Amino acid sequence: MILLSFDTSAGTASTALLEDERVIGQSALTDGNRHSEVLLPMAERLLESGGLTADDVDLFCCTTGPGSFTGVRIGVATVKGLAFGRNVPCIGVSALEALAVTAAGTAGLICPVLDARRNQVYHALFESDGTGIRRLVEDTVGDLDELCGTLFKIGKPVCFCGDAARAAQDRFQGTGTVLSPETADTCAAGAARAALRLYREGGRTRDTDLRPVYLRVPQAERERLERLNAAARDALDRKTTQS
Repeated sequence: MILLSFDTSAGTASTALLEDERVIGQSALTDGNRHSEVLLPMAERLLESGGLTADDVDLFCCTTGPGSFTGVRIGVATVKGLAFGRNVPCIGVSALEALAVTAAGTAGLICPVLDARRNQVYHALFESDGTGIRRLVEDTVGDLDELCGTLFKIGKPVCFCGDAARAAQDRFQGTGTVLSPETADTCAAGAARAALRLYREGGRTRDTDLRPVYLRVPQAERERLERLNAAARDALDRKTTQS
């Protein structure tokens, strides 16, 4: 089975081409907010280097979040466009799980963390036996210091991965390591392996059903709600003063 996979959940856009679990090729590029410009050319080069075209792909996959709202939408839209009209299944996977799969060679606890701003991180917790992972905590978003405090209470070494891994390691008071950025930045291959497992378990998604997964309201909506709340408070203050 040929898989073409994308990850655009953070600052690095990555794509990977696999035959079953074997990586044929992978590419990653950190170049600002240009995911929409670089993603398809990266995939085309990978397919060409493998002597393949998009018509040879048996399964398209991508990370569907959490992470950058714009980035995730770009990855999902790319897969939907490639799968459209080809009658080829596509599977979306958690960006945090894709990171954990990438770190599966490290036995013990794996905590993928992605920057959610305002001292918050998207995070989950997995356990690895050195070959595969088992999920312990579902994807969530929360305060970085609280997360590190909870992990410290567990009392076990932790491998951090993701774009907030260094910040988490700096605040963690226990024994921890950080997955090398060179490995973590190419987690499209991890997404493909997670998608392949789901496919073998019977998971299928049509391109029309593929959706981003957000764990909180997008920033633009949060800012709009904050403005509305501020305006409501001002109106109430004026009414109170006039009374």
